Amino acid sequence: MERWLALELASTIRHDGTGGVTDDLSTLQGTARWLRQQDDLLTEQSSTEKPPASQATAEEPPAGRASAGEPSVRRGGMGEPPAKQAGPGEPPTAQVGVSGLPVERAGVDGLLVDEEFRAEIVALRRAVRALFARAVSPAPPSRADAHRLMPVEEALAHVNGVAAREAVVPRLEWPQGEAPRTRMLSEEPDVRVRLLAALARAAIDFLNGPEREQLRACSAPRCVRYFLKSHGRQEWCKPSCGNRARAARHYERRRTSDEPATP
Repeated sequence: MERWLALELASTIRHDGTGGVTDDLSTLQGTARWLRQQDDLLTEQSSTEKPPASQATAEEPPAGRASAGEPSVRRGGMGEPPAKQAGPGEPPTAQVGVSGLPVERAGVDGLLVDEEFRAEIVALRRAVRALFARAVSPAPPSRADAHRLMPVEEALAHVNGVAAREAVVPRLEWPQGEAPRTRMLSEEPDVRVRLLAALARAAIDFLNGPEREQLRACSAPRCVRYFLKSHGRQEWCKPSCGNRARAARHYERRRTSDEPATP
């Protein structure tokens, strides 16, 4: 099943299965876990760091560090000890580990998620969800934040501003016997800036693409997800939401028919 990074970000606010709403980005550990889960999408969307000219030739990798094209085995985050424990007075962090991906492609291996970085991702999510609400209009937006949406102009400025924090340059590559491909190069040294910019670019690509026309807010009781409609009459994000919505309609019809007629 195809996944979209922007939709995955918006879906970090979701129904918890017991009638409430949960936020996957509410803690440092949860944010680190979510970044690990999106490693494949982040790899597709992220730029590749351009090495300095003096380091363009192959070098022996430092001990414990993967060479280009080899998988990193460094891990961390939820359930595993971080590389550094916060000392007295230091803010807590959670480590992101992406196994099986080259460091220079994934851009997240060994990244320490602190409260500032978590807050930046949450702020970007708020802007994306505001633009999703505009995309599904005039239909109602997700119930999770319909009463406190970021103004559209502010949301646009925020997404564009985060994307602009990383300058990227397209590079055409055409290996012998293969189809041409484009690789995005960046000289941005801050991995966190690159990840935030990748998330913002994913939102821009999504909202500027054909998927926007299929975006819907699930209308099932208690569901707060956005989803892509796969057929003409689809109203819900998954079958369980459809079952819950039909049961609610049936209950409402029974309740209405059982009410005594007004004299």
